[in-house]
Amino acid sequence: MKNLIKKLISFLGPAAVAALGFTSCDIIPIPRVEYGVPHSDFKEDITVTDENDRALKGIQVVIDRHPESKYRMCMDTLVTDASGKAQKVVSNNYEGVGPKVKVYFEDKDGELNGGSFAKDSMEIVPVKTKEGDKHWYWGEWTVSGTKKLKKQ
Repeated sequence: MKNLIKKLISFLGPAAVAALGFTSCDIIPIPRVEYGVPHSDFKEDITVTDENDRALKGIQVVIDRHPESKYRMCMDTLVTDASGKAQKVVSNNYEGVGPKVKVYFEDKDGELNGGSFAKDSMEIVPVKTKEGDKHWYWGEWTVSGTKKLKKQ
């Protein structure tokens, strides 16, 4: 009986060690452990003109990345430059982007820079311009458009 137990142990011992060795390899897929939060890059490129296609300087442009949300935490406020552009690149954007982005326009400088213009807004569908890495990085989204403002 002792010989049978010794033979069984001498046979099963190396088999168990070999099985443990195989389980330490990538034969069985193990999920990747990552730290952090999902993020993406977000590019904003908005042009503001008057009805005669002249660039407007000093127009406040507010971009709401989640207009359907009741919380207003994902908004960027920009001001147009002399060429009528409001541009910004947000790297490591943790809030993501909704299916539509709402952009609000307001003339804060009054009669300066071409006259007084009425408040306006528009919706833009973001375009995915770069794919993510299938892990924490979700890619790059771009919002671009042109808005013609009317004088008050």
